[in-house]
Amino acid sequence: MMSLGDVRALGSVPSNIGPAKILRRQHLCIAVTFAQSTSITMNGSLAITTFAAMCGVASGYAHRFVRKGDRGAVARRFGPSAQDLWLLAGAASGDYRKREATLEVSKVMSVNGWPAADPASFEAEELRGGSNYTEIVIAVRSPDMNVKPDRVVYKCYAPDALRNMRMLEASKSYAAVGAAPRQFIAEDNMVIEEFAGDANVAADDDVASLEKSCESVASMSAKLHTASINWFEPWRREMETQFPALRLVPTDSSLWPVVAYTGAMKLTDSQTESLISLLPKPASEAGRRVVCVHGDLHDANILVGPDGSLLACDFEFTSASNAAQDLMYKAASIDGSLRRRLCTQYLKEIGAPHGEEEVELLAFDACVAAVIHFGVLRRILCSNKIATCGLPIMPIEDALESLRKLDLAGAVQVASSDPERRRRVIDSAEIRGFIADLPGFALLLDRQNSNYK
Repeated sequence: MMSLGDVRALGSVPSNIGPAKILRRQHLCIAVTFAQSTSITMNGSLAITTFAAMCGVASGYAHRFVRKGDRGAVARRFGPSAQDLWLLAGAASGDYRKREATLEVSKVMSVNGWPAADPASFEAEELRGGSNYTEIVIAVRSPDMNVKPDRVVYKCYAPDALRNMRMLEASKSYAAVGAAPRQFIAEDNMVIEEFAGDANVAADDDVASLEKSCESVASMSAKLHTASINWFEPWRREMETQFPALRLVPTDSSLWPVVAYTGAMKLTDSQTESLISLLPKPASEAGRRVVCVHGDLHDANILVGPDGSLLACDFEFTSASNAAQDLMYKAASIDGSLRRRLCTQYLKEIGAPHGEEEVELLAFDACVAAVIHFGVLRRILCSNKIATCGLPIMPIEDALESLRKLDLAGAVQVASSDPERRRRVIDSAEIRGFIADLPGFALLLDRQNSNYK
């Protein structure tokens, strides 16, 4: 039988010792056996020292309880109950995170219509996907299939207070207009929300699937753009304290979604002013509206709710910006006729005029936005090739020189007022290719030969 001193010694093992130096599961089994056999009253400093450290030794997650130095929270977390042992045993079996999520869900949903039940009776499933900043996504189903909803999702984000505040507040704003899953709790780096499944709008090669995908993105964009952007200014002010040049960036700028994703903008005032002056602006009234943009709206980020409504997820790029930012992703991967269909549907959804002129201007804006976002802004502000879509990072001074030399802003302005040049851009099959070929895109904009391909 282990002594109290043995437990104290175990509790003092640093949680950052690597798996090569300590057998975590063996220590956990010893700890659980000791707790079960002695019926220790788990409170006070012993509970804090022993249980938090045992979780760290066993599963490497002790930082989740002691990161903030809130010893009281640790003590509350590990009370004298069978649930504590059930949670700890999950670490030994590899189910620790699922069990932790289930406990959180059972507490939150007990005041949202779910019956009180043994957490072990809940069905938990780890889901793939989520943003790059999501640590884990777990779907939890109630043992009572008659409650609505009977399934929720627990998400835990990587530690970053400002980024998480932005994503959670944006999610709340979208949920308020039915554009994102309903939330039951959203705090710090954790959210519990209604489960929404795959919308199955990913486009296949057949025309019907492509058309459905375009309509889904258009409808989703229109709904997202009704959300309030009141949350944006508090986040913006906090960002400006860290990166003062952001005070020079107008709210409608295409910079904001990328700044939101990176959580930084390390440009000088002079570089920022130059970049803003060299970036093309949307030509259409619909495209330049300042709205709450998702910023990464593609098929995989559109879900379907229990009532069949379309819902958005993954808000790592979400910010205020111009509306064209939410049409660009789809526009970059389809042909001219589908780009027009996408923009026609969007204009109808927002109740705007959708004649030929309005559709052409918005489709043109979406194509330009795609080239600038992926071909310029991500390459300037992002620091890895995943975020730059495999393209090399572009130093800011090189980017400014290229934009000045090509005069993309001027070329876009001229082309937007020339129906022939607009059509040439909209009907181009190479928009994605121009993301890596800015001179080629400038030539497409400027060339007057209608036979140019």
